[in-house]
Amino acid sequence: MRILVIGATGATGLEVVKQGLAAGHTITAFVRNPRRMTLTDTKLRVIRGDATNVSDLTAAMKGQDAVIVTLGPKSMKDMNQLTAITTRSIVAAMQQAGVQRIILMSSFVALRSQLKFGTKLAARTVMKGMVNDKLSGEQLLRDSELAWTVVYPTKLTDEAKTGKYRVVGAHERLGMSNSIARAEVAAAMLTLLADHTAVRKAVAITAH
Repeated sequence: MRILVIGATGATGLEVVKQGLAAGHTITAFVRNPRRMTLTDTKLRVIRGDATNVSDLTAAMKGQDAVIVTLGPKSMKDMNQLTAITTRSIVAAMQQAGVQRIILMSSFVALRSQLKFGTKLAARTVMKGMVNDKLSGEQLLRDSELAWTVVYPTKLTDEAKTGKYRVVGAHERLGMSNSIARAEVAAAMLTLLADHTAVRKAVAITAH
């Protein structure tokens, strides 16, 4: 599969690229700074671009089968508007390029109805801007005709991949004690790409 990874030099994005290449996929890494891409492979192409720029994105999407988005905020300003701004541009570019399949990494804090009390309180106060931003971006996907899947990982860690993670039940409560390795999130997103039952659905995942 030919996969465009947006946010490819971030901690989770690098895992997607590494595991995608190991699985035999052809990966295009869409990055702001190509020098931050530490991986090399004959099936890896690195494209410099701005994830808010529709023209940059459209050019990178030509010939792709799917898109995985692992963008994360680098500042408080980004935290409160990154997802909505980039998702609007990504949706427009996918429509122009004729690409349908997309996996968007969100965060479990956006699942407000499933949060434990303390985490729910934080989501309504100190993390309110980030949560609203993620929900706004996700709604852009839901309103589109794209074959989307939103992934909600619990607290991200840098632990080694074990292959042990699970889908969170609809009535399960989550908090900061729940966590999952970035490597597991990458594996889950790559698996979900080919899972037709996950199209136009949201999936929460955790290891602990």
